Amino acid sequence: MMKFQILFAVGTLCLSTVCIAQNTFPITGNVGIGTNSPVIRLQVQKESSAPAIMIGGGYTGTPRLQIYGLGEDPSAWMGLGTDMGGHSYEHSIYFPKAPSGSTVGRLSIGNYNGSLYQSRLTILDNGNIGLGTENPQSLLHVAGGSLMEDNLKIFAKDAAWAEGVLVVKPSGWGGLRIARLDPLTNNYDGNWAVGYNANTGNDFSISNHVGNVQSDYLFHINAVTKNVGIGTSTPSEKLAVNGTIKAKEIKVNMQGWPDYVFATDYRKLSLGELEKYISVNKHLPGLPSAKEAEKNGIELGEMNKKLLEKIEELTLYMISQQKEIDELKKKVKQ
Repeated sequence: MMKFQILFAVGTLCLSTVCIAQNTFPITGNVGIGTNSPVIRLQVQKESSAPAIMIGGGYTGTPRLQIYGLGEDPSAWMGLGTDMGGHSYEHSIYFPKAPSGSTVGRLSIGNYNGSLYQSRLTILDNGNIGLGTENPQSLLHVAGGSLMEDNLKIFAKDAAWAEGVLVVKPSGWGGLRIARLDPLTNNYDGNWAVGYNANTGNDFSISNHVGNVQSDYLFHINAVTKNVGIGTSTPSEKLAVNGTIKAKEIKVNMQGWPDYVFATDYRKLSLGELEKYISVNKHLPGLPSAKEAEKNGIELGEMNKKLLEKIEELTLYMISQQKEIDELKKKVKQ
């Protein structure tokens, strides 16, 4: 009877350790959990839908590392996040399976709770980075709005790094600028800028700069005065043009017109008085001198008004002289 009991105990031990056990912890060699034939130093094999490896967690608010699926499991993933309690787990860093029909691996940072996962940052093995999307189509793909609180520079891809650049700066000489830039000297050549000059506000300009020398402005709008300059960065009028203008027609709105010359109470200089004035001043009364015109320029509307005044006065002189001529003719005939 004693011999039978010993044999039964040995048989039971063999059955539990050989026939049932799925773990092996040899003194040397490979270690297996869930498998009796590990092929690497540590192999964990699962047979159910539960996570293969879980480190930490168990209490609400505690961190947890979880590995789900091993081997050829098509739904395998690994997540690092926080135990939310009640068997709920929210991943912050997530290594998901490849999308259906794809072998492209991903690194994803986002939120996963139950069966709902929302990606915040995704990096594919081809280098594409997605913000707010799990399938970025370019090196940087942003799905949604963005807020920048510091400088942003985007360079063209060429050997000299000078074929083109987009610069966004929130302060100092801030604003938006598109130009050619040598990043070694930080010099800009030829650019289009909005709100770039901190000294004049959010101006808009198109220029042909050479280096950082601010010159050769092609077009400029002053954000404070609302003045527009063509060929100048300091327009003092609503439209300042440093150059010539060609137009089919120009309309100038006027207030007042020199019809007052024909009023009966209008007094014009006599020809003798006019001759003395011209002899002294070398220009007609009421008109600027050559020096004044060169220094201050002329206002087209006001100048046309003055010229018409002189034409109307000249007309009156001619009418007066014609009357005198007619009187002389009568006297000659007599």
